[in-house]
Formats: sequence, structure tokens, C-alpha cells
Amino acid sequence: GLSKLFNQVAGEAKNSRPYRPLGQGAAYPADALMFKVDWVPEATMLELGYIADIDNDPSTPPQDPDNPYVTMQINAAHGSDTPFQQGLYYLVAITGASKALPSWHWYVFEHVNNLGRCDYNGCNDSYGYSTMVSTPDPTNANQEIVFNSNFITPNTESSQLRDGVSLFDLGKRYPSGNISNELALLFKKTRVGYGSKPVDPKMPKAGDPAWRSYRMKGTQTAYYNNDGSATVLGSSTEEGGFDNTSSCMSCHVQASVDAQGAVGVPGIGFNGRLSLSGIPTVVNGHPNISDYYDRGTTQQMAVRVDMVWGILFSY
Repeated sequence: GLSKLFNQVAGEAKNSRPYRPLGQGAAYPADALMFKVDWVPEATMLELGYIADIDNDPSTPPQDPDNPYVTMQINAAHGSDTPFQQGLYYLVAITGASKALPSWHWYVFEHVNNLGRCDYNGCNDSYGYSTMVSTPDPTNANQEIVFNSNFITPNTESSQLRDGVSLFDLGKRYPSGNISNELALLFKKTRVGYGSKPVDPKMPKAGDPAWRSYRMKGTQTAYYNNDGSATVLGSSTEEGGFDNTSSCMSCHVQASVDAQGAVGVPGIGFNGRLSLSGIPTVVNGHPNISDYYDRGTTQQMAVRVDMVWGILFSY
């Protein structure tokens, strides 16, 4: 089916040159949604310090009573040879996208207790939560100006390299913030996070109070900011180690297939360079035309599948 899609879209593109029809025959409908969720096994959560077994009660999973995680029992399907650890898993992050915009509207949520949640890029939520921040008063060196901000800056520590330089202080927790009246009302109206206790730890429910423990990391709707800098977005878990270069749009615009229906752009978003941590970094900014056409020609080598990598793994 994907090889047929290649022939269809490549034919449309050739027939309409020099124009590029939006979607080129592979566009999803405007009400399409896609989600990617990150589940981490209980043993790993304990090892990393995301949770602590406070009461040592084997009948209840370890949780922070103030900010619990959504949990689920995950077992291998019957006859499956998938090599993963069965047991209780914790939901640490959610990446979502809506086709309400032609290049999709991207958004990331993380659990408030995730270590390093706002590292590198900060957390930006202009709707749901705000935090109190202070800044020196330029008119009085002995006073500070305190105000509400929707942006949480990355943790930094002083450096002796030279005046005015700070280094990232990684892997710490960030403030929870104060919920807005609008979001609180939305939760109550939809009954999300306002169900009765106790909840079944093996199966998530919409009413689980743990849903109120998640915070928006940020959103993305364009490749560049107005100042010309490339936009970046990623979670500390899904894009951990390269989240300071990650871009949902720049990665997913590479989602494509070749004439045989295989992956059209090798590498799936990675650019071959390493971060300071030794982890491969990923592309950001605008799409590269050489990903889709043979260099120096109009010969189509790959066609886009409307920014959905998941189509390559569907059955």
C-alpha cells in the first residue's frame, strides 16, 4: 500500500510542477489526532528516583501522595515475542499532535515530578499553570519585582568561567505552579482527574486524580521563531539527551516512504552529530529538499506521509 502511495503522490507532484499541492495526496483529515505515551516500569522508576516506596506496602504501588503517576499493568500479548518487562508501568510523558493546522499542532506533557522536566529549554504553558518568579528591580538594587510567569526557566548554577556565565544544573525537580481558573474548570466539567478514590492502579481511568499531576512542557506550530531561531520541543524522557535540539515538526516532516514503501529518509530525524553527552542530536528548522529529491535533479526519491512516522509500524 505504501509503494502505491509513493507512485500516486510522485505522479501528482510531477504533473503539477513547479507547484506543490498541500499534502500531495497523503493528507490526514482535519480532525485527526495522534498521541505517543512513555511508560516506564516500576523498578526503573525506583532506581532513577522518580518515586520512592514510602510505606513498603506490596499491595499498593509506590507513589507520591501529592502528585501520583497514572499507572497501568502491561502484559505481553498472547503469543508475542516482544522482549519487554511485564508488570506495572508509570506514565511519565505524553506527546500529542492535532491536524487542526496543516503542519499539525504539536504539544508535550510531562509529570510534574519528572527529574529535569524543564532542563535546557524550560517549560512554557500560557494557559494552564503559572509560577511566581522574581527579578532585580532596576530602580532599586535592594528590592526585587515578583510576578506570575507562564515560563519556567531551566535550572542553572554559577560558573567561575567568567562574569555573567551560568551552567545548567540538570536532573532536578521543578516547581508545580498554580493552576489557572480556566483549566481547573475544564477538568471539573469533563470530570478528568476528579473521580472517586481508590483507583485501580492496573488500568487508567479518566477520573483518576493522577491526571492532575501532569504539566504542559510546550507547544510547536512553526519551524522558526520570529527572530529566525529554530523552534525546539521535546520531553525529558522521549527525547532525553537530545531534547535541546529536538523539533517535533522537523523530525516528523521527514516521515516518508520510497518507491518500495520503505523508510524514505534514513536516520529518522538524526543528523549524525553528537551532543555534549555523546548522544546523537536531531534536525531542527526547515525541511531539506534533498531528503525527497535526488540531488541536483527533479527525480523524486521519497514522498511524505503527512508527518506521521507511525504509518510505517502499523499492521
